[in-house]
Amino acid sequence: MFSDFVDELNVQAEKRGLGDSARGVQGSMDRLNVELESVDLIWCEGTIDGVGFEEMPGCWNSFLKPNGYVAVTCPSWFIDDRVAEVDDFWT
Repeated sequence: MFSDFVDELNVQAEKRGLGDSARGVQGSMDRLNVELESVDLIWCEGTIDGVGFEEMPGCWNSFLKPNGYVAVTCPSWFIDDRVAEVDDFWT
């Protein structure tokens, strides 16, 4: 959703000689516009909860090359009983 970040990733990849093997693509994580089994890494930064933490990895699986990875960074709750201090911080 933020083209400036994707553009900067691509600039830095090019500077490091990785332009042929690393490419950031802007788009919606639930509608990837890439070929099946063409991606080594899907990196989702802080937005997976909006689409569905349980369902998205399954959606992405067909786009990953064999032995590909998904990296997700997002504060997520897997339990109903949260520590008050942590809950207060995030709310």
